[in-house]
Amino acid sequence: MVRRDDHADINTTDEDTVDEPLFEEEASCGGDEDFVYDEDGSFALAQPIQSVQPVRSIQPRRRPCNSATLNGSWLLTLSPSRSDLPAQIRGPMRIEVQSPRMRISGDIYVRSLREPISSVGTSPVVAGPFVPGSLVIGENWYPAFPQSEYRWYFRSTGVSYSQGKLLFKFDRHVWSNTSQSFVSQDNGWMEFDCHSSSLIRPIGAPRTTIEMTGRAMIGGTPYNVAAVKTSLHYRGCLVEVDALTNRQWPAASATSCDGGQTFTFTGVYRAAGMDFRVVVNEINVPDDPLLTTPELHTLLTTHRSLSAGGDNWHLWLLVGSRMAEDVFGTMFDTGNPPRGNGRILRSHATEHQPDPRAGPRQEAGGGAASLPADIDPQGRTRLQLVPSEG
Repeated sequence: MVRRDDHADINTTDEDTVDEPLFEEEASCGGDEDFVYDEDGSFALAQPIQSVQPVRSIQPRRRPCNSATLNGSWLLTLSPSRSDLPAQIRGPMRIEVQSPRMRISGDIYVRSLREPISSVGTSPVVAGPFVPGSLVIGENWYPAFPQSEYRWYFRSTGVSYSQGKLLFKFDRHVWSNTSQSFVSQDNGWMEFDCHSSSLIRPIGAPRTTIEMTGRAMIGGTPYNVAAVKTSLHYRGCLVEVDALTNRQWPAASATSCDGGQTFTFTGVYRAAGMDFRVVVNEINVPDDPLLTTPELHTLLTTHRSLSAGGDNWHLWLLVGSRMAEDVFGTMFDTGNPPRGNGRILRSHATEHQPDPRAGPRQEAGGGAASLPADIDPQGRTRLQLVPSEG
């Protein structure tokens, strides 16, 4: 067995990785404008969302964040205002700011602090906004939590941003670990203040970031909320690549058919909010001119070797030959037994509409392909799998 690097450092990033700042240096530029967005996230020429509480007393003016600072992934923490229940309520919140669209979604995990700490199925007790074991790509980090702690998903139904105040209403879909499905729905709102002076350097975090604080009302329960920005992108994932002999992983960059544009594997998906850390692992898996689904699964179980750690996202890709079935590729999930699903996706420019019924998805098992996963804002995974030229 030959590996490209027997001591591959999975913390290294691809050559085209550029760590941009998590916040606008000149946060006051453009921050005084008023923006209102509808349920689909589109810019709405309508009245702003009405204040959900009586107007507070006037506070000393601080420079509001530029709306572009909101874009990316945040670690959201909620604390019930009227409860002493010992629990940590937190999870990733994604804010998409792509003019003329702004929409917000998130996944919430709850860890009871009354339960004994075990090495399996529970997350660490977090004392700050950096979660130990987070997947780090460059200077961005992506907290992940066990699926056993998953409790609910939310998506905005209306968003406004004005003078550094972010306010949005949302629908909440409550998850049952017993039935493995969403069993109920209610709604709520969250309100955050975002100002340029709210900079922090969390212990263990790779760089300085920005924090928003505020309040929320969810299902009739009041909360204090805080959100710390962890990345400019929405999702992070370790991609392990293995290749059959004489099959090559795409070059560091490729030129479009008309020669007008140059693309990189990670750059294409980073532009859409998906941050991949790619490690080319094995490069001489024994060749097979025609692969069946059972053979692919055997390759997955025998050659997948890297780990993203904990519950972080991990995708295994095999640069293969051809499939015996009449499909371009296949994807396995993490069920037992694992299910395979072959498909052909004819359009790259699809509008993702998250379906709460899909449930939480944290890891794609693997695929035989030369192109990666396309993961929508909720986290469901689609693959466009194309056989390599050999």
